[in-house]
Parts: sequence; structure tokens; C-alpha cells
Amino acid sequence: PRLVCWIVCHVIMVDLVSTVSTVAGSLEHGFRDGRGKNVKFCNPVGLDFSGDGGILVADCNNHCIRKVVLKSNSPTYVETFAGIPGESGCKDGDASQALFKCPYSVTVSSDGTVYVADTGNYRIRKIDSSKVVSTLAGSGERKVTDGKGQSASFCSLLDIICSKSNGAGGFYVSDNGHCIRHVTDDGTVSTLAGTPSQSGHQNGDGRQAKFYNPCQLACTSSGEIYVADQNNHAIRVVNADTGMVKTIAGGNDSGFMNGAIDTSKFNYPLGVAVDDDGQCFVADQHNDRIRTVSLSAGIQTVSTLVGSSEKGLQDGDGQHSTLQRPRYLLLDRSTDTLFFTQDNCLRKVSLPRKPLPQLEPSLPQDMLSLVDNQHLSDVVFKVQEKSIYALKGILRLRSQYFDRMFSSGMKESVQTTAAVTEVPIEDVDYESFKALIVYLMTDQLTVDPNDYKMIRHLLVVSDQFMVDRLKLHCERLLERHIQADNVFELVHLAVSHGAERVKAATLRYINQNREIRQRPEMKQLPSDFLGDVVKSF
Repeated sequence: PRLVCWIVCHVIMVDLVSTVSTVAGSLEHGFRDGRGKNVKFCNPVGLDFSGDGGILVADCNNHCIRKVVLKSNSPTYVETFAGIPGESGCKDGDASQALFKCPYSVTVSSDGTVYVADTGNYRIRKIDSSKVVSTLAGSGERKVTDGKGQSASFCSLLDIICSKSNGAGGFYVSDNGHCIRHVTDDGTVSTLAGTPSQSGHQNGDGRQAKFYNPCQLACTSSGEIYVADQNNHAIRVVNADTGMVKTIAGGNDSGFMNGAIDTSKFNYPLGVAVDDDGQCFVADQHNDRIRTVSLSAGIQTVSTLVGSSEKGLQDGDGQHSTLQRPRYLLLDRSTDTLFFTQDNCLRKVSLPRKPLPQLEPSLPQDMLSLVDNQHLSDVVFKVQEKSIYALKGILRLRSQYFDRMFSSGMKESVQTTAAVTEVPIEDVDYESFKALIVYLMTDQLTVDPNDYKMIRHLLVVSDQFMVDRLKLHCERLLERHIQADNVFELVHLAVSHGAERVKAATLRYINQNREIRQRPEMKQLPSDFLGDVVKSF
């Protein structure tokens, strides 16, 4: 029974891979309705679900709203939803004859009403269920003025998104007047956060806080508004009830840096989306990547989801794909798909499906109780004069090393009683070996992910005892710890123990930091690694 429990625990663990594909359009700008890559956009930016299975896209430089019809068994079809392609202006009426000027974003309410951030006209436009266009708010003057309908003014609308917080209603807009504003269903506009027409980076009370060209917004059901604060290179959060503002990642000048959120760097982030599990997605425009900000309990980090240092339109897995100035994001939680606009096309990231819970909550703890249980164990390891008890059957299944040890009667093992085998372990520290045994018995990594030294030792031990999955866990954690004072140490570790992920990550880090490449330690790196550095230039 214990063995069966372990098998169930092991099978539900899955490796997570994200895949990028192009939905419609190409790098060539223009206008053309049609199918797949034959479609042409001209600077598409904001997008939202249409409510009938499609996606509405604000095709900014074509001055119209396009509709992407998604079909699983046939190529995607794109049609014009509202506006006259290539003709700008400000005209209400039937959607096919209405005029927009550089619409930057679009949102759809629960009743199917479409709202458009008509950026070039400094107005919010409304498209009802009969596809009739009207003006909801905005005087047409470029300034920041609160008020109702045409008494209100906008500096430059950069996003519009329906509220999800209880009782708030209406929607929120990001204004290039460096503020976040709330608009009710009747067109009453008020400033929620930011000091109108004053740029800066300041957290705190709503109207005292400062933004610098805030772009896409993402609302949560708990009443938080995530903001891609473009020119501050930061991701900010606004409390929809109080207007209080905080920075959750970035804000450390422009650049590229994964790892801890307080030292992370972005380069003019435009888009943001957030899921229900404390994970925020960021369209990092000038780094040509989509990145994730993990905000779950415990370690909080920034990492790269898809994209690389190369620009382009290459579909594929994770960081083998290429992006070119990704803009706004749209998350479909039901299918784990992240849509995004870039240059002149619509693309998507197929996120790994999260496995459904299949374990009783007590199972991991029950498995952990088997470690050091002298009554149920049949093997005891002696490490630095301490004992670690375990079960041979589980260890043999999870490690080729232990399978060979116990099946071939290796000289290291000594039968102490009829039931227990004693195995002395040399040249390994107790804490690392204990963590290895716990992982093999429970599939749980119990070390502190911030303990760099421990993770480094555990990678060496997992390689020595041929536990590849644990080694991969350690590699992923070490990627987050790469910095100037340990990058050379990690290169030697990666080369010595075949840690390919760490090797690739250190190579990227060195390539992106000229100062590192000029340090004398470069000459002491393995020759094949130095060759990879040279090839990358």
C-alpha cells in the first residue's frame, strides 16, 4: 500500500512547458480581413473577448475595431467590427459607418456592450448590442478633467477595462496624463490614483501617488488593479476602494533582470494580466519577452515565460520562440491561453494546464512520516555519525543508484538485522543527504528556496545519486540566484555536474553583462563554455 501511494503521488507531477503560436497577421503592416497569416493589422494594441467566442482588437493605425473569430477546426477568421479601415475621424452612428481615431484599447461588459478607448479623439466610445456607436465621455480636449459625459476630458487614453470588484461597476482607464481613472456606466469620470499631468514614481495615497505613462490595466475580483507603468519600468497595484498604490516589481530603471521582485528589471512594460493563483504576466516590450511575476506565498520572483533576446515571429516552445515588442495581454483562464498583440499580429501562449487536485491533503505528510520511522524502515544511512531511516523499495524505484546498490549487494551496505540494512555514506553532508531522502520518499522539496548554499549542495548530491528530477528542481532554483558575485562559481558547478539549465542561464547572464565579461575570472572558465560565449557574439 505504501508503494501504491507513492506511485500516485509521483504520476501527477508534470513538467510545465509554454508554447507560442501566431493566431493572425504577420510582421507586415497594412489592412486585410481574411484568414490566418493572410490578415493584416496596423499597430494592434488592446483586446478583449467579444462574448461570443471571438476576440475584439483595437487596430490603432487602421482606426477601427477588428473581430477575430476563433475556430478550433479551421483557420482563424478576422473581420471588421466597427469603423472604416484607414479613415480617421469622430462620427457616431452605425458601426460600419462610424469613425474612430487611433483607438488604443477595447473592453466588453457583462451585457455585451463594447467600450472603446478612442485615443486620438480623447473620448470613450460605446457600441451597443445593435452595433450603434455613441460617445459616452470626453470633450475632445486633451487635458485631465473630471466630470460627466462631455464635461470630462482625457489626456490620452491608453487602456480601458471593466471593473470586477464588488459594487464598483463601470470601468477603469489609464490616462497618459499619468493617472488611473474610474468611469461609471453613465459616463461620470473621476480620478482614482495618480497626480494628473505630473509624472513620477511615488507610492502611497491615491491622488498623491505618481505614475509615468501607465498603460494596460488588469482587474481582480478582490478589488486590485494591476498597472503596467511603462516609463517607470514597473508593475504597480492600485486598491480600487482606497486608491492606495504600491509597486510589486521593477521600478529599478530599465533593463532585464529576473529573480527577486525587489531587484527585477523591465524595459518599458506595456501589457499586464493576472490569474487567480497570484501570478502576474507582463508584456516586457523592449526586452521582447513575456515574463511572469509570482506573488504566491513564499518566494516571490520574476521569470521569463516566453521570448528571448532575439526579435521576431518564431513560434515554438518557451524561450526558443521569438517576440517583437509584445504589447497588450488577454488571459483566457478556461483554456489556459494567453493572447497578446505584437507589431502587426495577434499571437497566443498555450500555458501548461494545471493538474486537478488528486491527492488527499494528508498524503504528503503521511509519506513524510515514513522518513526516520525506525519501526517501518528497512534501511538506515549513517551520515556524519547521524542516522536516516527509509524504505528500500521507494528508493530503488526513484534512483538508479539505490536500485543498483540494493539489487546487487554493493559493498557499502551492511545487513545489521534481519529487517534493517545499514549503509554508511561518506563525503556528503547530513542536511543535503537528508533532503535527498525526503524528496525520494515524499516528492517534496523541503529546503528553503532562498538558501543558495544548500540548493547548490543539493544539486551536487542529486547528481551523485542519480536523482534527475531533483537535480532539475535545483537547477531551476539556482537560475533565480545568478548574480555577479556567484556567476563564475555556478558556471563551474554546471559544467562539472551537467547542469544544462544553469549553464545556459549563466551564459545568458554573462552575455547580457559587459562588465562581467571583462573580469579576469573569465580566463579561468572551461574552454568549451568560453567557446559558447564567443559564438553568441
